[in-house]
Amino acid sequence: MVTPQNPNTKQYLCNQYTGCPRPMYKDYNDERWETCIAANVKVKLPQDLCEHFSIFKEILDYPRIWNEWLTESQREILYNLLPTFPKDSNIEAQMEKSLQMLFNRENNR
Repeated sequence: MVTPQNPNTKQYLCNQYTGCPRPMYKDYNDERWETCIAANVKVKLPQDLCEHFSIFKEILDYPRIWNEWLTESQREILYNLLPTFPKDSNIEAQMEKSLQMLFNRENNR
């Protein structure tokens, strides 16, 4: 989200993925942020995104991100970060399951 120059400026807040019946406006000052560090980069995320898994999951939708947003080279890099699976298993199915678990925030240790 772009920070307005004037803190009293109203911003258009509409979920671009699911649409909304009408525009929703919210005072910028009402927005609360969480500071997070990812890949050694400090970013500010809306607090609702961090606190509500349903919102987080809607944005980080595994099939959509994997199939529509990532390039083939980016997918290959992520595949290389997955664990090594036994040769006698269905490696492709294991990789798919691991990616789904990652995007669904499931921990299976």
